[in-house]
Amino acid sequence: MNRHTHSMAKLFAILNVSVVLIMMMGCGSSKDATTQDQDVEIKTFSSNQELRDYILDQYAKSILPRYSQGEGIRLDDVMATESPEGDTANYSGSESDTYSQTNVQEQGVDEADKVKHDGRYIYRAGDRSVRIVDAQNPSSMVDLPALDIKGYVNDLYLYGDLLVVLYIPDQGEGQPWDYAQGNQDMAMGLCYWLPVNSQTGIMRVDVSDPASPVIKQETIIDGNLVSSRRISNKLYLVQQFLPMLPQFDYYYDESGDKDDVIAANKTKLDGITLENLIPYYKTTGEDGQETEKIQLVTSDHFYKPSLTSGGSVVTLSTLDLDDVALPIQSTGVIADAHTIYASTQALYIASTRWNDVYYENERYTDIYQTYLFKFSFRDEGAICVGAGSVSGKILNQFSLGEYHDVLRIATTNGESWFGQGEISNAVYCVKEEDGKLGVLGKLEGLAQGEKIYAARFQGTKGYLVTFVQVDPLFTLDLSDPTHPKKSGELKVPGYSTYIHPLSDDYLLTVGQDVSTYEGRVLNQGISMSIFDIRDFENPALVFKESIGDRGTYSEALYNHKALTYWASKNLLAIPVELHETAAPSDPYEWGAYQYSGLFVYRISSDTGFSPLGVIKTNLPGDGYMYSPWMRGIFRDDYVFAVQQGAVYAAPYAAMATPEHTLDLNP
Repeated sequence: MNRHTHSMAKLFAILNVSVVLIMMMGCGSSKDATTQDQDVEIKTFSSNQELRDYILDQYAKSILPRYSQGEGIRLDDVMATESPEGDTANYSGSESDTYSQTNVQEQGVDEADKVKHDGRYIYRAGDRSVRIVDAQNPSSMVDLPALDIKGYVNDLYLYGDLLVVLYIPDQGEGQPWDYAQGNQDMAMGLCYWLPVNSQTGIMRVDVSDPASPVIKQETIIDGNLVSSRRISNKLYLVQQFLPMLPQFDYYYDESGDKDDVIAANKTKLDGITLENLIPYYKTTGEDGQETEKIQLVTSDHFYKPSLTSGGSVVTLSTLDLDDVALPIQSTGVIADAHTIYASTQALYIASTRWNDVYYENERYTDIYQTYLFKFSFRDEGAICVGAGSVSGKILNQFSLGEYHDVLRIATTNGESWFGQGEISNAVYCVKEEDGKLGVLGKLEGLAQGEKIYAARFQGTKGYLVTFVQVDPLFTLDLSDPTHPKKSGELKVPGYSTYIHPLSDDYLLTVGQDVSTYEGRVLNQGISMSIFDIRDFENPALVFKESIGDRGTYSEALYNHKALTYWASKNLLAIPVELHETAAPSDPYEWGAYQYSGLFVYRISSDTGFSPLGVIKTNLPGDGYMYSPWMRGIFRDDYVFAVQQGAVYAAPYAAMATPEHTLDLNP
C-alpha cells in the first residue's frame, strides 16, 4: 500500500467507524416510546437467579424494526472502539515543570497511553512487549531489556515505581459471533462487533530498577476493555462482557409480531446458566501461583436500570496500586458502555441508543437517546449512585464535563439523510439526586442543521464547535446550571475536532482547513488556531497555523493524547503526516507525500505559533515504515519523538542540528 492510498484508507476508516457506530449505537432493545430526559431508577439484584433471568430477558428483547437495517450497514464495516479537580481546566495535562506528561482531559485523572515518561526513562508499548529506554543522555539513549508480554499490549500507566500494562492476553481476544449462515446484514440491536468471551490483562510491574523489572502480579479479567482511568493509587477499569449465545432473531416486522419474536428468543436462551453470562477473573502472583477463577461482581453489586439500556454486562473494577494483595472491588450494570468520562469524584458511563419511535408531527425527532450511569468513588470502590438519560448522541469523552457535582453533556440529534434541517444540538446540565440523574437545565436548538465536531467544558464555561461549511465556535455560560445559555458565536472557515484551554483567556483548537467546490466541502491540511475569549460574548480568532495540503493527517485530530502541550515552556508538539501540492489543478487531488514527523512550536497569546522545527521520522526514500502512532515528550531542553519502532531526540531550541535516534525494531 503506498502512502497516498494509506492516507485515504485512514480517512475512510475514520468516516466508516463514525458513521457505522452512530448507526449502530445501542446493543440492546430500542425504547418502545420516546420521551426526553427520562428518569432511570437503579436497583440491585436479590439473587443470582434474578440476575440470570434479567440478563437473558434483555438479550431476548435486543431486537429492532426491520426498517432500521439501512443500506450498506454491514458487519465488515465495523471496528471496535474507544480520556485534584479545581475550578478551572487542566491547561497543561502535565504535573511537572521539568518534563511533559500525557495530555489528559481532567487534572488529577490520568489516562492510559502508548508512552509514559518519568523524567528519565521512557516506557513504550510494543506489540508484545514493553520497551524501556534510558533517555538521561539524549545523545546516547540506551534500550534496556524488553519486558515480554504474553499478549498484545494496549496501553500503559506509570505510578511512581509501578508500571501498569494493559493488554489482550493470548487466546483472550475473543471470537466473533456465530452469525448463522454468515448473516452480515444485522444493523442494530446487539453489539455484535464486540468480541465474545474476550479478556483483559493487567500486569503490575515494579520498575524501581528499570533494568531489572519485577512482575508483581498479573490479573486476567473477562470482558473487553472499554476505557480506564487512574486517580492517585486507584486504577479504574470499565469493561463490557458479551457471552457466547445461541442464534436468535434480531429484527421484527412492523406488522406487530414483536412480542412473538421476543417469546421465541426467550425459548432459545432458556438453558443458559449464570456462569456463562457474567465475567470472572484470576490472578497470578509474584511466585507464579495462579488462583481459581473468581466471580468478578456478586449479584448484590449488579445494578439494573428501570428503563432497559442493553443486555451486555458492564463492569467497573477498582485496583489498588499501593497493595497488589488487596482484592479487586467491582460493581456492574446490565447496560452498554460506549464512552467514559471521569472527574476526581465520579465516573460516568454513557451509551447512545437508537430510538424505536422518533417520527412525530411529520418530522424526524429524537432519533437518539443517551443513557448515563454515575459511579461515585468511595473507599470500598466505585458505587453506582444514579442513572438517567438525555436526548441525542454524544461525540466523545469531551462531550461530558463535571463541575460542582453537575454533569454537562453536549449532544446532537438527527441525521443528514432525514434532511439537514432535522439536525440540532443541545447542552444538558444533569445532577444526581435520590438515585436519579435529573436534568436541571437545558440549552436546545443550537446550530440547526449542523453537527458537533468538538466540545470542551471548563469550570462555569463551555465551548462547542459545529460544522457544515464553516466552523462556528460557541461560547456557553454555564454558571447557572438551571439556565445554561449561549454567550457568543464566531464563524471561521474549516472545522476543529479538539479544543484545548490554554488559560482562562485563550483556547487552542486543532482541526482541518476546508475548501468548497461545486457545493462540496473538501478537507485540506491541518489547521491550528488560537482564540481570544476574554470578551466571552465575542470570541476572536487571533492566530492560525496551517500545515500541508489535502491528504495531510494528524492523529491529534481524533486522539487528544497525540498532542503534547508543555505549559511551563509554552511548547507544543503534534505528529503530522505531511502532504503538499505545488499547484493543484484538480480540487479533489491529494498532495504528494513529503514525510512524517513531530512538528514543534512555541506558542503565545502575543505572537501565535512560532515553528521551532520538525523531527522527521519517515522520509519517502526510507520505504514504507508507517507507525500507527507517535508521541512527543518535552524534557529539559530536549524534545523526543517516540513511535513504534524508534525514539528520536533533538534540542528544541536548535532542531536544525542532527537528531539522535534509537532504533527499537527487533
